[in-house]
Amino acid sequence: MTKWHFGWAGLFGMLTCSAQQVTAPSVSQSRPPSKITYASVTETLNALRALPDAKFTQLEDGWRNVSDSSSNVLWSFAPPSDPAYPAVVKRIVSECGASARHVAMDVLCESTTAACSKLITRMEIRNADFAKGLDHFYKQNSDADPCNAHSGERATSR
Repeated sequence: MTKWHFGWAGLFGMLTCSAQQVTAPSVSQSRPPSKITYASVTETLNALRALPDAKFTQLEDGWRNVSDSSSNVLWSFAPPSDPAYPAVVKRIVSECGASARHVAMDVLCESTTAACSKLITRMEIRNADFAKGLDHFYKQNSDADPCNAHSGERATSR
């Protein structure tokens, strides 16, 4: 899967937080470990703070988004008011799929199994809506589409 090679922080900002493989940390034996390589939500946030290309956005509902332009990833941190807190959602959008864009997601959630499961379900729904929105955007703005519609190949302007 390829990642975006240009910034869409504005479009990502439409999501308060946003699925393919999704997991929570090994707080419970019933949950597989997260693919997020940091040991905790706090460690993830601290690592992102050290990145020169990371852009932090505080949303009205308390969620904090961090877009990392060096790796083309959007991170979303749950606020203390969310039942899944502390939790972080990592999203990568594929540029071109067989028929549509896809949002791959991983979750590191340090709350209860029930709260983490509900968070994952909420984010899966938002990711699907977001991917549909991207497809619609590119249909309206085909000159901005990173997928080359004529040959089926990805644009490589990196």
